[in-house]
Amino acid sequence: MKKRLIAILVAGMFALPTAGASSAVAIRSTDRAPSTVAAPSFDNCNQMHRRWQYGVAKSQRAARRQVQTGHYRPRVSRSGYRANRSLDADDYGTACEVSV
Repeated sequence: MKKRLIAILVAGMFALPTAGASSAVAIRSTDRAPSTVAAPSFDNCNQMHRRWQYGVAKSQRAARRQVQTGHYRPRVSRSGYRANRSLDADDYGTACEVSV
């Protein structure tokens, strides 16, 4: 009888939410808010190289391609690339790439 009563009490403790658990859920949900900071747009590659020394690639794949073709590894930033797509002269997915 005692074992059954203890089992019911323990199960009830886990079934009831506590104040700490509900506040932790609220904190996690606010941490995932999307960023509203826009990527900077540059007029030319010299301005971009002050921020991203070796240019900016739209994906890891585009960055690897630049390294394989004899360039330094650019920073990977999809939003940064989209804001500066006009500076990608060869349309390989990297704006303002720098040769080794």
